[in-house]
Amino acid sequence: MKLKFNKRKFFYFGEEGKSISIEICGFNANPAISFYIDGKERDVTFHLGFIIGIYLTFTNFLPKSWYPQDKSETYGQLPGERELSIKFHHWYLWWCFWKDNTSWSNTDSKFRSGYIDFAQLIKGKHSCEWNIIEKEMHIISFIEGNYQVEVIKKNRIDKWQRWFSSKSISYEVKAGYYVDNNWIECPIPIEGKGENSWDCDEDARYSLSMPAKNEEHDIKNCKQAAMYFEYDIKKDRVRYGGNNWIPQAYRNNDILIIDNSKQNINKKERTFTETEISQLQSEVYKITGKGEVMQLFNSLLGINAGNG
Repeated sequence: MKLKFNKRKFFYFGEEGKSISIEICGFNANPAISFYIDGKERDVTFHLGFIIGIYLTFTNFLPKSWYPQDKSETYGQLPGERELSIKFHHWYLWWCFWKDNTSWSNTDSKFRSGYIDFAQLIKGKHSCEWNIIEKEMHIISFIEGNYQVEVIKKNRIDKWQRWFSSKSISYEVKAGYYVDNNWIECPIPIEGKGENSWDCDEDARYSLSMPAKNEEHDIKNCKQAAMYFEYDIKKDRVRYGGNNWIPQAYRNNDILIIDNSKQNINKKERTFTETEISQLQSEVYKITGKGEVMQLFNSLLGINAGNG
């Protein structure tokens, strides 16, 4: 859920980078109480949440030797993180007892870090199935050209062992096109998020799956789903690349797809059953008799039937 407000204030002390920050947000804070210490940033954070969330962070107040450390086989002792917390959100009870909650190992003790899913305890095991309602091909436009997308409208059915089933509509949008009924992916370039070393360069969007209705949108049909996919990509281009961002391959005049909208959009030839062919022959015979027109018509039908 979106926060209705979020206020943060910093207080700085001396020339050693010491600071205290107070952050208050709400009114949708989940119940939580936690103590978090980060040796990398030299932060110590206290958090209390219930309707309103309060975060109190002290930076650079403790000596470096007081912060937790993790052992690395390559680099030796490195600053680490530890968390002591109990949280409840989305029907899950989470706990972490003095552990780095940002990492995971199959040897981790469930007592030190784990959760209880109360929704599953009440409702039972969950299963989900999708039934395709319709498919449509649409064109979305960008500065480098047009892209085809296939929009699949689905009926989603959620089931639980001890609860009522529910139905909802969802959409899947895929970038690409068909060639001889074979799907060819054509991802749409975007700028990398830059959050890690491996996503600083260009990235690409292949598809998007979404419910028909949530807090951000209310999609009525396949065309609107395609438009939302276009909007979402353009929003990310501006967010991570700026207002003037364009794909590198387009800047180098080396982009592979400038306008794939000229491809055939899922065209299929009409096929006829033997009964339909027989009825058609009978109707043509009534009009033309046994003349050359009827012979030519039978010849064409024979060719089509042979190729079918």
